[in-house]
Amino acid sequence: NLALAKLSIHDAPRTTKLIDAALVAGRRGADLTTKLLAFSRQQTLNPRRLDLNAWLMGETGVLARTLGENLEILARPCDEALDALVDESSLTSALLNLVLNARTAMPDGGTITVSVGRRLLGPSDDNALPAGDYVEVSVTDTGKGMTAEVLNRAFEPFFTTKEVGQGSGLGLCMVYGFARQSGGTVEIESAPGKGTTVRILLPTTPAEDEAGSTDGMA
Repeated sequence: NLALAKLSIHDAPRTTKLIDAALVAGRRGADLTTKLLAFSRQQTLNPRRLDLNAWLMGETGVLARTLGENLEILARPCDEALDALVDESSLTSALLNLVLNARTAMPDGGTITVSVGRRLLGPSDDNALPAGDYVEVSVTDTGKGMTAEVLNRAFEPFFTTKEVGQGSGLGLCMVYGFARQSGGTVEIESAPGKGTTVRILLPTTPAEDEAGSTDGMA
């Protein structure tokens, strides 16, 4: 309705500005809803077979052109073929969130390394996942790192260390929700002055058929 109203207005700059502001607010509300659905694991996922090595090289190539001159992004593909059944757009969105967080942690520049590989979990691994084969997508930065207090709250909705207006605090919890809904999890390793590594673990096979969608899967 706002878009149609804008088309019908002529020579009314103040009204146009008000409509534009409302449209921006609507888009932000839609984005917020998407992130909350991801965190609550109620978004609809459409897993498809994805060549993670090819995906990695494509995505890091795009990001390298947009991060800025003082940041370097390195891609570390697996040394063997690595396919996963995953919702590609959600995985790409998760990667973008992690890379943006890494950029924030390195205001004076640094290096972001994105890698993919295999991960074998045993029965004794303390990560609430069944033992078996998983794929791992990791993002490592050379930034300032997190304190233990921040690390313990990293996945809380709306928790952020950024200044007001600089972030919603939903980036990491969206990544976590996507991973859990996909049958995996997220691990964070960080310490002050030692950078941060975030690992997304995903199963090598989905809970449902490759062509099916996953709606609210835990």
